[in-house]
Amino acid sequence: MKCKMCGREVDIYKDGYCEACCEKISDLIKASNDALRQALAESKKPGVNKDSVITLTENACRALDKLARDRVTLYKGGHNYIADEIYKNLGVKRKPAGPAAAANPLRAWVIALTLAFVAMTLLFANTLFHLRDANALNRDLAAQVQQLSASAADLEARLESYEKTASTKKTVTLENGNFAAGTDFAAGTYDIEAVSGAGNVFSDNLDGGINAMMATQSENYGGFYEQKYSNIKLPEGTTLTVQDVKIRLRLVEAY
Repeated sequence: MKCKMCGREVDIYKDGYCEACCEKISDLIKASNDALRQALAESKKPGVNKDSVITLTENACRALDKLARDRVTLYKGGHNYIADEIYKNLGVKRKPAGPAAAANPLRAWVIALTLAFVAMTLLFANTLFHLRDANALNRDLAAQVQQLSASAADLEARLESYEKTASTKKTVTLENGNFAAGTDFAAGTYDIEAVSGAGNVFSDNLDGGINAMMATQSENYGGFYEQKYSNIKLPEGTTLTVQDVKIRLRLVEAY
């Protein structure tokens, strides 16, 4: 069966998704829920920066709303109840999301979440003047900033991978020629299968690329050829050469 997200013919792991796509979606849901839990905890503190909490809340909700609009059954909903509780704690009336925010919720969420982290860091910095052990607190603050920056970078990479894999053309057929990743087909990781003929397929990247004799089962004279290869890495700018065989590339993950 085909995975509903990446479109590959693979074993379905859960609810129509392969195991790799289930992991990506689960990571996105966890990151969004973690952001809501952080916003809920901050909303209960006196003197909290309301704008930072509201930004964090709304952008986490937009990411989960997109999963709901895409009918991703792995997400069961419930985030708006948490958001309502956050607004209640802040004493602010919640406004409906505007059309501009809905245009690209995942990317907007990453940016807003990063800005929220910066705002939280500034709040931590303001407390340094009122505490005794400034050196120890500075070290702790630096560690927190480093951890938040790493989390934001990791989250952005996961969201970018999710967006690219979901939107990129899943299958490409090539024969006889030199083809550039990023120009003739999307850069990424592919499963490669011979669909007719018998010949050579090779790429100019040494790490994770391919250098193989490929053919269909019916044209595998002498048994020297392989019909399929999995998880071949073809990053941006890689040249893939195909000789005397027609192949089908199935996208596993876009870069």
